[in-house]
Amino acid sequence: MKAEKPTLVIAGAGSGKTTNMVKKIVESLPELEPYRFLAAITYTNAAANSIKERLSQHTKIPANVFVGTIDAFFNKFLILPYATLHDITQVDKLFIELNIETIAKEKFGTDFKNKNGYKKNLLNSLLKKGVIPFSQISEIAEKLIVIKEIQELVGKRLQFLFVDEFQDTNIQEFKVFDKIHKAEKTKLYKVGDAEQYIMSFRFNLEGNKAPLLPKIPIIQHQKKFNLLPNLDNNRCSHQITTFINNFNTQLQQEARFSTVEKNGVFFISHTDLLTISNTFKEKTEIWKDEPDFKRFYLAYSFKSEPFKSLPNQLGLIQISNESKKTHHLLSEVIHIITKIVGLNSKQICEKYNINTIQLRTLAIKIWKKDFVDFNEFKTYFEQDLALHISTEEGSDAEKFFDDLQNLKIIPTIQQQTEYTTTIHKSKGLEATCVLVVAKTNNELTHWLETDKEKRLKDKNDTKRLGFVAFSRAKTALYIACLEELSKTNKNKLMELKVATI
Repeated sequence: MKAEKPTLVIAGAGSGKTTNMVKKIVESLPELEPYRFLAAITYTNAAANSIKERLSQHTKIPANVFVGTIDAFFNKFLILPYATLHDITQVDKLFIELNIETIAKEKFGTDFKNKNGYKKNLLNSLLKKGVIPFSQISEIAEKLIVIKEIQELVGKRLQFLFVDEFQDTNIQEFKVFDKIHKAEKTKLYKVGDAEQYIMSFRFNLEGNKAPLLPKIPIIQHQKKFNLLPNLDNNRCSHQITTFINNFNTQLQQEARFSTVEKNGVFFISHTDLLTISNTFKEKTEIWKDEPDFKRFYLAYSFKSEPFKSLPNQLGLIQISNESKKTHHLLSEVIHIITKIVGLNSKQICEKYNINTIQLRTLAIKIWKKDFVDFNEFKTYFEQDLALHISTEEGSDAEKFFDDLQNLKIIPTIQQQTEYTTTIHKSKGLEATCVLVVAKTNNELTHWLETDKEKRLKDKNDTKRLGFVAFSRAKTALYIACLEELSKTNKNKLMELKVATI
């Protein structure tokens, strides 16, 4: 009997993709068998935490529901259970942020033959030691899933698989999902928006050539899915939705609300960044009483001037900086471990004969695992990790366990309204009012490109970046450029009915 096609929801910005997916997860829970798993995966820790938060508002998350990143999913359901059985790597796996492509390129430059040989030897050497670079996780998962026996075992274990941000799936990851589907034991539900595929930087980091938009799995393999288009835009005003429809090659959305202003898209004619930002702030004060009011200040990069100093000048909070957040959280988790054990980090390493990296690995394991209560945590801590909980007077392991659980609750800053981030890191976020600043006319020209064929052939995300930035705005969108506007861009803005102020 042929397997039922997976469901693929094609939905644009602001359509409530994640909200609807969480609803589907909740609807699936009564069918979930106690010995099988439901997995919901996405591409960043922030997005995974968002799914967890929304899901926990509907129900207590069962122990057999996994919510995490795609790397964590491959680790839990493929690499850890099966890699050793098939001589891929050793039992004690250590994942490291090592980019083999970068190391090989620094050593051999454009010498393709020697570079690839070096990469292969380095990877094999690392795998024999039980060390898996993060950049190779998908490759190893693909090698495992082609083994029929593993397909069957994963299928028996996995009853439901939900994939968010499916447009960011690369070919290797798609092949893993496809093999899981072919085992005919897992229901797959995927959600994505091809226009928000801005992942060429990821492919460059991995040393691969980024495919053009028509070649990414969400578009190329649509015949493999039951397609469910969602044309709603519940985020953006009617004016903003009409504007971003000019750049959408996949869907023409319909707005579900309208703004008071006749036009929700504006161009600020100043070229000084501070003046632009102050103008944006002044003009958007009229929306200050809106529920959950936020302003975003977006640009391609904040690494150089004048963008670099803007957050300090205006008191903006930088959001979605996951590398700093992860480092901070890891330190916090290690600190909690020291309190529970009753030893400092150095003493723990000496007593248990481990090094600093292995201690960090233990902390990551504790952070990633969800515990129902302290007793489950205690069993895992003492039996699985073989660590001793201090019984000395004054130690309170249950309190420190509560501290650990509280770390997993994302704090909200009630009074803060002003945020800044790069366009790449703004994916999945939204704000009442958004300012998008181009550094040059050339950059703005790319963002305003409406020719469908040119957009589909965009190799470096330069055109889709504009769409992603523009579609963050709910009520008012402001665009600016740090160069005097060219005649081409002036005409384009007029054609798009953008009001200049």
